[in-house]
Amino acid sequence: MPNQPAGAVKVIFDGITQGGEVFAHSFWFDAGTAPTQTDLELFRTAAKLTFDSILGTTAIKALFPTTTSYKNVNAYSYAGGPNVDRVAGKQALATWVGTSSSGLPNQCAMVLSLITGVPGRSFRGRSYLPGPGTGQLSSTGQISASTITALGTAWQGWVNGMQAGGGGTPAWTAIVASATRNAKTPLIDLGFDTRMDVQRRRAAKQVVTSVSLFPV
Repeated sequence: MPNQPAGAVKVIFDGITQGGEVFAHSFWFDAGTAPTQTDLELFRTAAKLTFDSILGTTAIKALFPTTTSYKNVNAYSYAGGPNVDRVAGKQALATWVGTSSSGLPNQCAMVLSLITGVPGRSFRGRSYLPGPGTGQLSSTGQISASTITALGTAWQGWVNGMQAGGGGTPAWTAIVASATRNAKTPLIDLGFDTRMDVQRRRAAKQVVTSVSLFPV
């Protein structure tokens, strides 16, 4: 059975879209060998506070429809086996509700590509963000460049804020974790392109009009 590498920590954000459908997306960090329960909870709380300050802004909320709401963040760690070792339970985010125009179908998503610079499926990842408001699409039906820049820069700031630590919070490196390879590979970029995606992989092929990289 594949084992997650020891010290891998997963931070998960969740929320709801229209009709009450739940979404969740995540990021991985390297806590060394294994974090203490205290450190894991401090990191989870830092994830909440950093999200609230960087992604809880009026400008970011304006990119999402009124039917989309971020709710909670939680974190858990592995000690080198297939099962979770420690859990920092859900912590509520500051009130976060989109303020933009009508929403897209629930399966539509924006995708942050997690890029390590090492080739192979085990060394890259994805974080599926909820879809934007329809007003954030260009005439081609793809996400506008200004939306990509604003949201990509915000998540770049969140990742770098988490990596910096401080104030009693551990400074852990953002990674792609691979259970298959039992590996933790540091991120070098968040990739964010303009094409809408779907979590159920039902999208027909479409040429992406641009790709932006946000070094972390």
